[in-house]
Amino acid sequence: MNGSTARAGASRPAWVLRVVVGGAAAAVLAAVAGVVWLAAPAWRLFGAVGAASAVAPSHLYARALVLRRGEAIGLGRVRQELDAAAYREEDGAAVPDVGAFRTVPSGLLVHLRRFPGPQGPEGGGLLDARFASGRVSRLERDGAVVGEASLEPVLLATYASDARTDRRPLAAGALPEPLVHAVLAAEDDAFFSHGGVSLAAIARAAWADLRAGAAVQGGSTLTQQLVKNLALSDERTLTRKLREAALAGLLERRFSKVEILRAYLDTIYLGSHDGVGLIGVGIAARAYFGKDPDQLSLAEAATLAGMIAAPARTSPIAHPGRARARRNWVLRRMAGLGYVPAAEAERAAAAPVETAPTPVAPVRAPYFAGAARLEARVRATVVPLERAGLALLSTLDWRDQEAA
Repeated sequence: MNGSTARAGASRPAWVLRVVVGGAAAAVLAAVAGVVWLAAPAWRLFGAVGAASAVAPSHLYARALVLRRGEAIGLGRVRQELDAAAYREEDGAAVPDVGAFRTVPSGLLVHLRRFPGPQGPEGGGLLDARFASGRVSRLERDGAVVGEASLEPVLLATYASDARTDRRPLAAGALPEPLVHAVLAAEDDAFFSHGGVSLAAIARAAWADLRAGAAVQGGSTLTQQLVKNLALSDERTLTRKLREAALAGLLERRFSKVEILRAYLDTIYLGSHDGVGLIGVGIAARAYFGKDPDQLSLAEAATLAGMIAAPARTSPIAHPGRARARRNWVLRRMAGLGYVPAAEAERAAAAPVETAPTPVAPVRAPYFAGAARLEARVRATVVPLERAGLALLSTLDWRDQEAA
């Protein structure tokens, strides 16, 4: 008996060693699997967030009409140019809205959008142009007399990808406060206080779904939404949600809140217009309202924010009634969170849903656009025009092209 007991005692360390080694190996394999499970989407995600504000289709423009005092250009020619650039005529308003004009004695008062020019962004502000005997008699920009002023050039073509999407990333440093507040109110009011995942939001969404008997509210933070949009599929599985949460935590450690918010605003899908998918608030503001994001009214900003959850169902063009209901919900949330005074939110909620649909993918000069693509490839960039985000300013008069 003593001999068998000794043999058992001698074998026990070997058995324990095998368990320890096996357990360590399993732990290492699990760790490696976990890294692999996250590494590929994390690599893809970090690259996409870094490029979110740089990658966009390029746009080709006709020659801009420049008004010079004393030059032989009539009122009718200017109206023709404004119509081609999708400016709308307003009646009655003392100051026309952005992207609109109204008739004044012997002239036009135009609220210019910003647009690309040879030296960088131009436009914006009020242009008062007066005419006499077929000539420009007086020009004022924001109340100051000027010798010349350029109108917005007509968009000839958008070099979109095969996916037929368009983007206009926000300008550097531009995070329009009304739009940011509207998005936070609609999607993630705790964005600046959580670490990527909000347990409170998940619990609140679960309670709302339970009371409604259906899925009516999401619990994903903006960071989680960005992860899903840029790096994961839409499948609704526990594995995908766990990966989403883990990646959201990594993203919050790699980028600042402002960088994450900017990437979100530049990559969120906001429906389609002109047969083109609208990616980001920049192109959506232009397509639906004919403006840049920082020129949106409170009501317009809330309308865009309200579209995020269901862009097709709440399009202000196709479904103005649903868009208004969703917009007013966002406005009530903004007032409740203290983002805007209650009276201001009520005034915005009382306004009708007004849009200014603006073409984003015209086909005015297909052959010229093809030739411009070849020239740009030789002279300007090795990056495909579909991703380069260039504004190509041509010398083509769009009227000559349409007359050809």
